[in-house]
Amino acid sequence: MRKAAVAAVLLAVISFSLCACLGTQSEVVSGYLKAGSFVSVYDVDETLDLSDSVLCLRFSDGTTGERKIEESYISGFDTSTTGEKSLTVTYGEKIVLIWDYEVVYSADPTKQIKTSARLKAENTFYDAGCSTSLELRKGDLQGAAALSFTLKYSSSDATPRIVVGADWDYRIYSYGSGEWGVVVFTRDGSVKENLSFNAVTQGAETPPDIKSIIISDGEKDLDLPDAGGESDA
Repeated sequence: MRKAAVAAVLLAVISFSLCACLGTQSEVVSGYLKAGSFVSVYDVDETLDLSDSVLCLRFSDGTTGERKIEESYISGFDTSTTGEKSLTVTYGEKIVLIWDYEVVYSADPTKQIKTSARLKAENTFYDAGCSTSLELRKGDLQGAAALSFTLKYSSSDATPRIVVGADWDYRIYSYGSGEWGVVVFTRDGSVKENLSFNAVTQGAETPPDIKSIIISDGEKDLDLPDAGGESDA
């Protein structure tokens, strides 16, 4: 009984001490972003680097401190499309800070990227020639009706042959000097999250350069970043 009584007393003392400490703990009253925490301009698809991101805090007892900004504090960061945007840093119940930034396409700063869809191009070489496999991926393609792109071949004699799925159709236009335009569109207006097809290069030893890519919903064109062989755009 004596041991039980002593344990109960010790538990009560510890509980009282913890409550006293919590009761006197200083609260966060204000905060701001440390200079250099974020940059003002990001490139398309650039990831958020938080290595230099710091939140400066002031407490109710007049002291100050710093907190490393974590990804969980961030909302509203999106570099899939270009334009002026804002991200929010939230810490606790009292700190809500806004940072304005802009997303540009550094390969062509005048170009506006209006969709998060991207085109992946991968080249395959074989004895009789080569082919370029293209996959439209990453992004909501709801309402998309067509995808067009321009192929530039080093040889003017090269002719593309497009292989697509059964739900899609295509047209090829020759511009001369080894340049061809290709339009792939849905026959029934259906939309798929991913569209894969091959541009087989007949009579060429090197794969084509992809000069331009546009996806359309039937009313307006949405620009995509240019894609080259074996690289993501």
